Amino acid sequence: MDENLWRWIELNEYETPSVPTTMLAKRWWHKMLQTLRPSRVEVSTANSAEEEPKGVEFKFEEQPLLDSLNTLLDQQNQDDPRVTWLILAPASPVWSVIRKWASQNGWQRVSIPQRDSLLTSHSFEEPNLPSEPWVVDDLSCGFVRHPLGMRWLQGFLRKTLHTPTSPGLVICGSWLYYYLEKTHGGLNRQALTLRPFDTESMVTSRIAVSRAHAKRLVAVSEGHPGIAAAYRNAFAVAAEQTEIALEMPQVPTAHGETSTFVIYALLLHGGLSTFLLGEVLNSIAPNLIEHSLNLLRSHGIVRYQDDQWSVTELGYPAAKQFLAQRDFNWTSC
Repeated sequence: MDENLWRWIELNEYETPSVPTTMLAKRWWHKMLQTLRPSRVEVSTANSAEEEPKGVEFKFEEQPLLDSLNTLLDQQNQDDPRVTWLILAPASPVWSVIRKWASQNGWQRVSIPQRDSLLTSHSFEEPNLPSEPWVVDDLSCGFVRHPLGMRWLQGFLRKTLHTPTSPGLVICGSWLYYYLEKTHGGLNRQALTLRPFDTESMVTSRIAVSRAHAKRLVAVSEGHPGIAAAYRNAFAVAAEQTEIALEMPQVPTAHGETSTFVIYALLLHGGLSTFLLGEVLNSIAPNLIEHSLNLLRSHGIVRYQDDQWSVTELGYPAAKQFLAQRDFNWTSC
């Protein structure tokens, strides 16, 4: 596999791969999705009335991802006490390996309070940054968009304004990073993100089974490998196929204002429990939030799994476009 496939770039260099408008995937279901289980969206291929057997599920190899992080570690000298931010899009495969990488390299995880405890009235101590290389493996875990829920994060940002005594890595979701840039007047940090996948990358990584397939995956995923992999696994495509349709779920227009805030809150936090979502959106009646969640789930946009709501991989492109139409598209990732 190409060693340059997983390459870190400056965040301000990130550009969504361009695709012809004729290659954009269909955005409407052929039929309304029936009853869905919370953790899975049922889909069908576009060229068959019967569900075709899927091939072996595509999974990313861990080692190339770990190697890309090791290369980054080599570039960031252990004796250079810089804080580097790695900005990850939803469904980025890096989320699944960052803890393993930190453990292999002896980087200490910074302790973050439990999310539910962030809304209690007691005060928090300033975050303690270790004297050896450290990592925050998911900054959103220390954040709730609520007057009480931002105290730990604000303390952490103050702490990192001063030059730490050891190098650090902050792993941050793209939606949260852009929110912090807007609300904190620019973070002025070294921020890196993965280069998006173009057609060649889709083929080289074996996410796509052909160039025609790769073009469709780039169009629907906007170059996000994790999203592309989800569509590859959801829709069976043969290498010899030339007519390929990848069907994006549709965000329902009913209760559009509530759905806008629900989707944005879930992306901003990387998922929320029912309780915390209600606290974040405390100006919206709970029954409206519940109705919006059930409607979005029935259309494959969100799921409920492990006691929290989140945007699905298949639903992310439609959710992002939906927010962009309402001036909520704050991230290029």
